[in-house]
Amino acid sequence: MLTAALFAGSTSLFWAIGPIFFASAGQRVGSFPVNLLRIIFAVVIMSLIVIAVRACGLVPGSVPTLAQAGWFGVSGLLGMAIGDLMNFESMVLVGPRMNVQINCSLVPVLTAGLAWWVGQGVPGWVGVLGFGLVLIATSTAVVVAGRIGSRPGLDHSLEPKASVWGVMLTIGAACTTAGSMVTGRQATEIAVGTAHAHPDPLLATLIRLSAGCVALWAWPLARGSGRRIFAVMKDKTVATNILIGTVVGPVGGVLCLMVALGLGDSGPVSAIVSTSPLWILPVLRWRYGVRLGPMAWIAAVAAVIGVAMITLDPGMRHGRAAPSVVAQPSR
Repeated sequence: MLTAALFAGSTSLFWAIGPIFFASAGQRVGSFPVNLLRIIFAVVIMSLIVIAVRACGLVPGSVPTLAQAGWFGVSGLLGMAIGDLMNFESMVLVGPRMNVQINCSLVPVLTAGLAWWVGQGVPGWVGVLGFGLVLIATSTAVVVAGRIGSRPGLDHSLEPKASVWGVMLTIGAACTTAGSMVTGRQATEIAVGTAHAHPDPLLATLIRLSAGCVALWAWPLARGSGRRIFAVMKDKTVATNILIGTVVGPVGGVLCLMVALGLGDSGPVSAIVSTSPLWILPVLRWRYGVRLGPMAWIAAVAAVIGVAMITLDPGMRHGRAAPSVVAQPSR
């Protein structure tokens, strides 16, 4: 379990770091091109990983059926396309700290609530208390502002003033991510008791990424603006931020999560992964000089405790096909 905990902690750290790089790039060229480039790079890298894993004779699961691929595709459209359009713009408007805290707090609540509604798990009193704690912590995170240090070269866009539109976009992204997770889990639900009950998580991730990539690139390609999108890579700072963010977020984070879930129980793993709001605070302080008061730390700790209560609630963990409530945004 120790190894699983280390990989789960790495996922949490990666998903805290990724938004910082994406937000920095988005401040320079806008969120839309960053989102498009990030997802196409992620598809390429994940495709190479899937090919390498299969070439080595490693088969982490069954090949998804056509029906399962359809559910994974719907999951990708909700989370990687619609959700990320809102998510990446919110990173620019409210900054990575607030984005991560709201997302990582609300997604488990919304996912568990939606799973309850569709019959994939029933929360007990521990989960209900967790819901309340997360909502209070999230509200606190929205109103708490950070201050940027005075050292030369610090990025003052990483802790902007709270934007109502930015907060609404973050909440919208959390809603679509929750829908993405439940629809993704439905691919397993329809195959319970069959040989396809455990589809290859790498292939599932690749299908989700590919569906989102096709949806996001359809409009720019139809307008013939693909070259303009790639032109932003001429800015070395933007290119570096996008590539690093892609490697540590949607690729590195997902791979570590898959390893963690393969080595340990999904409940404790999910609880550890949900600590991203705690990781991002010291990272912002050390790297960018963002100074946060005690209320920001209290809100982050409260959110993590609330998510852990939801994740470890027996009712949500032992549903017939209870979905993992680990947030899987485009970290």
